[in-house]
Amino acid sequence: MKNLLLVLCAVSIGFAQEMTYFFPGGTYDTKIPTPQSVLGYRIGERFTDFRHLEMYLDKLVSSSDRVKRFIYGETNELRPLQALVISSPENLARLDEIKAANKRLTDPRTVGSRSEAEGIINDLPVIVYLSYGVHGNEACSTEAAMLTAYQLSAGTDEQTQAILEKAVVIIDPDVNPDGRERYVEWVNATLGVRPNANPIAIEHSEQWPGGRTNHYFFDLNRDWSWQTQKETRARVQFYRQWMPHVHVDYHEMGYASTYFFFPAAVPLCAAFNLPKHGSPRCRFTSRCRPRSKSGRPSSGRGMPKRSTSSAFRTSSGKNSTCSTPATAIRGRHSTERSE
Repeated sequence: MKNLLLVLCAVSIGFAQEMTYFFPGGTYDTKIPTPQSVLGYRIGERFTDFRHLEMYLDKLVSSSDRVKRFIYGETNELRPLQALVISSPENLARLDEIKAANKRLTDPRTVGSRSEAEGIINDLPVIVYLSYGVHGNEACSTEAAMLTAYQLSAGTDEQTQAILEKAVVIIDPDVNPDGRERYVEWVNATLGVRPNANPIAIEHSEQWPGGRTNHYFFDLNRDWSWQTQKETRARVQFYRQWMPHVHVDYHEMGYASTYFFFPAAVPLCAAFNLPKHGSPRCRFTSRCRPRSKSGRPSSGRGMPKRSTSSAFRTSSGKNSTCSTPATAIRGRHSTERSE
């Protein structure tokens, strides 16, 4: 299963990086149209606007028995929010059964025993959710989504067949259609006959308000918890119908940007029955800090400024008995811009 997921993610990432679209030596069902045959240009030669994205998705849905499309909402500018569900025809025929069985696994009250849970797991394909372009001006992700959809819809090679048999792949090709369309219209109108690699060229200087945000200039990647935007509310409702086992959120960064990787540490804290307060402890979070005589968490002075180690050190220099969850590290120390 791990190898299957690695192949699936590598396929999608590789498409975004290579001008050769697909698996070397791969074979394809010729009845399924390629992006170029519908768009009139190779992916990567220009950015695809929403009208042409819709055109290509329509062709895939009408020509392949591996694809179903779900409209789960609408943007403020009346563009549909949509997802392609791609799998083998056999899996697509029992989508409701797959969703219902997977939903039971998300609520332990509905499963009577470990053996019952394992039986459900063994019968389920893995559910993989691929999200592209929550930031509209990270526009290459939607181009990669079309290539990934084509590979899964048309590929007849052994790897693609294994993915279809063992996985249900949900592709949300344009998470922020309004913002992306704002960017695509600008950049396609700005580009010359040939791309200009000079970083001070106008095509690299996106004008305000840019395409990162939605219609109301709200960053949708900051709205998952609060759900103030209609796109987020619709997407969360759709997402919770599936409760995927794997969710990949594709972003795009500049060639000179750095990237922050989370420490590969198992999160441990006081909630996991570690020794009582009084022993050396991590001071990164209030829950893990030693208690003062008043019973309140200590001030946390001496907390590490920055660390990527799974074992943080206290001000005394000794190893603490707990490490912080990766999510806490990200919130305090991440310098990642694309998120």
